[in-house]
Formats: sequence, structure tokens, C-alpha cells
Amino acid sequence: MVTKEQVLTVIDKTISAGEFLAPLLPGLVDDAFISFLKWARSDAIILKWFETFVPPAPSAVTAPPEVVVDSLRRWSSEADRLSTPGGYIKLMQLLIQLATTLQELFGKSQTPVTQ
Repeated sequence: MVTKEQVLTVIDKTISAGEFLAPLLPGLVDDAFISFLKWARSDAIILKWFETFVPPAPSAVTAPPEVVVDSLRRWSSEADRLSTPGGYIKLMQLLIQLATTLQELFGKSQTPVTQ
């Protein structure tokens, strides 16, 4: 399983890269995503989700995790940011991709040991 420290390290690197690239590549770096990550960095609920996320099968059709939908609503309200429905969908996709990447980088297989 991914640790909180690993999640925070990747979030910090993503924020730093986004802040560096945003002025150089307007439109390519999503400032709402960077803003959300800054907020999420101190939100225990979304951090726990990052740690425990299990990516669905590549061909699976699933609804966005409720914790992500709820976190985006809370962020939007607390940060006084409004996003279009398409913007929320894009943010959800980015968050799920980040969580998947974290699991691919740091997740441990729970393969049973056979004797």
C-alpha cells in the first residue's frame, strides 16, 4: 500500500512542476488541478483515498469514487472556486490518473504466499 509520505512527496512534486510550467505553457497545465492539490495536501479524507485507491481494470466502466466527488465539492466551496461540469470531470480524471500512478509506483502486490 502507498504511504502518506509517498503521496505527499508526489503531490508536492506535481504542485512544483505545475507552478513552474504554468507560466511557460498556458493552457497546458490545469491551474484548478494544482489549486485542488494544494488544498488536498492537508485534507485527511482525500489523502487516505490516495493511499488506499485500487485502480479498476482498464476496460471497467465505473462511477467516480464518492470521496473524489465530495472532496471536489468541499474544495470548490472552501476555495470559493467554481468549475464547469466539464471541469469537474477533467479534475476527476486527473485525480484518478494520479492515484493510479501512485499505486503503480509504490503499491505492493498482495500476492498470497503458497507453501
